[in-house]
Amino acid sequence: MPKGGSGFRNAASGAAASMTGRGSGGRGSGGYLDNADRIQKDIVGLYKSLYRTNGVTFERDSNGNVTGVKMTRNARAQIDALANAMSQNTMIYSREAQERYKSLIRDFRTNDPVFIRLEDSAKSAREQIQAGNFKIRTRIQNEYRVNGRPISGRTFRQNTMRERYLEAMGESAVREVETSRGSGGTTDATWLNAANRAIDSARSQIYTRQGNNDYSSSYFSSIVRRYADVSRDAESRRRR
Repeated sequence: MPKGGSGFRNAASGAAASMTGRGSGGRGSGGYLDNADRIQKDIVGLYKSLYRTNGVTFERDSNGNVTGVKMTRNARAQIDALANAMSQNTMIYSREAQERYKSLIRDFRTNDPVFIRLEDSAKSAREQIQAGNFKIRTRIQNEYRVNGRPISGRTFRQNTMRERYLEAMGESAVREVETSRGSGGTTDATWLNAANRAIDSARSQIYTRQGNNDYSSSYFSSIVRRYADVSRDAESRRRR
């Protein structure tokens, strides 16, 4: 059995890419495989090994359709190990988490200016201005200007980050933040950071690692099925 030239490597690489790209992570899951580059190399290496050792052979009918599969014990163990690794790296998409993330982005109004009470939270104001989180131009007595637009002190009091956090996360979440701060109290920076953590947490749940072997049998079948195509193409090239 030949080692397999560039034609074999290209076919094996194409098969590996088809099993590790976006949308391949679990049947109908909309997920993907983490560490896809490494797994692609492992698939190509496995196919080379199977081809060199004749570890998997296929019986075909007159039309070239596979009617039977034979594999050595070592080949089965190799395929099973790779299928398990692929299952462990499967990232599953959650539509609910995606909607939650979009909801928080909308509720926190991340594209709107963050109105704060300068008179009550001077330290917070300095922190936020330095961080560039919003633009406050001037303060004239009880009038403020955000991006050149005059804002009354009452409007500021109605649009602090605490109010946004309360609207988006609820009273229990607000109490949790305030309890964690203890006697130190909260500033608008506290609530902006809490909002960012909530958004980041929701985003991190959109794709989560499967972390088990639920998809191993499906990956096992895919590895064998695609190897049938790769080995058939290799045999066709040999006969030319």
